[in-house]
Amino acid sequence: MKKVFSILLALAMIFSMAACSSKEEAPAEETTPAEETSEETAEETAEETSEEGQNPVMNFVGDYASDRCTITVEAGEGDVANITVDWASSAAERSEWTMSGEFDEETTSVYYHDCTKKNLVFAEDGSVSSEETVYEGGHGTFTFNADEQTLTWTDDIENIADGAVFTVIPR
Repeated sequence: MKKVFSILLALAMIFSMAACSSKEEAPAEETTPAEETSEETAEETAEETSEEGQNPVMNFVGDYASDRCTITVEAGEGDVANITVDWASSAAERSEWTMSGEFDEETTSVYYHDCTKKNLVFAEDGSVSSEETVYEGGHGTFTFNADEQTLTWTDDIENIADGAVFTVIPR
């Protein structure tokens, strides 16, 4: 039991250290022709993937992190992205959001309207001791930046991650 608690505590510390080393978002600047070309390249890549019959979300599949939060992006059927957000409030408590939405290639965004948020509490042995559904039917947007390998999350219900940039976790 102590081992499981130690492992959970170690994971929380790792996520905290990863967040401390992340870059701060630079102030918005005017785009240069080189940046415009990069944006066009990212859009063209998503369009080419879609034309080949592959879900364009495949270009953004993976785990992203910021502070004590991890976002997992998976490709679903067609142009659908399945997204799970895990936000640790302590080693024994976390919130979990699950949602899905259609990927918009033009904006490289996923709008969702089926989000379920749950709060989970863990026992010393690592099992879930309590699970509470906070709400269902939440909505918001994930926007991907292929060049920076980041995403931003706008949650319309709680505005919990406004301004946070989530960076891809290398595999």
